[in-house]
Amino acid sequence: MSNRPQKQSIGCDVKNCTYNENGTVCTAQHISVENTKATTQAETYCSTFSRKNNADK
Repeated sequence: MSNRPQKQSIGCDVKNCTYNENGTVCTAQHISVENTKATTQAETYCSTFSRKNNADK
């Protein structure tokens, strides 16, 4: 088994995030999703999010 990291794809539909490429793919080096007490998907959030400077409204 190789110790090399595998390239994986994380989907993203947050159009105003710096790491969103072409409106569909996250390009961040790592992803952090937070809320240690979450019991539903709606209670989690991506703390890696960084707003684009030129985000469309």
